[in-house]
Amino acid sequence: MKFDKILATSQSRTKALTEDTVIEESRIVKDNAEIPLTEIEFYSDNNVAQPFNIDEDELNRLTESIKSMGQLTPATVRELDSGKYELLSGHKRYIALQRLGYKTILCRVCDFNDKEALRMRL
Repeated sequence: MKFDKILATSQSRTKALTEDTVIEESRIVKDNAEIPLTEIEFYSDNNVAQPFNIDEDELNRLTESIKSMGQLTPATVRELDSGKYELLSGHKRYIALQRLGYKTILCRVCDFNDKEALRMRL
């Protein structure tokens, strides 16, 4: 983080946060939506789940953090034609919440086409 962001006024910090937003606000359909875990699907291509590595120690730390403080960061999903949601980011959060017995996950629902969703997953 640059020192000018640390020492900035609250007005300029707010402006900086807006400029640093990764997902354009116009693409967010619903923010902080509680979606049942059963309504979330992992990305698959020809029924082969997207391969990604999850470090077990990192997952355990996240699970303990969620256990003590709750889910602080929403996952990012997009709605599918089936009415379910495709998980674009937040796979570790999903698994940690599942392990803790949560029934829902806090999500940011975004309007992404297939190409944009692929970019988001990468």
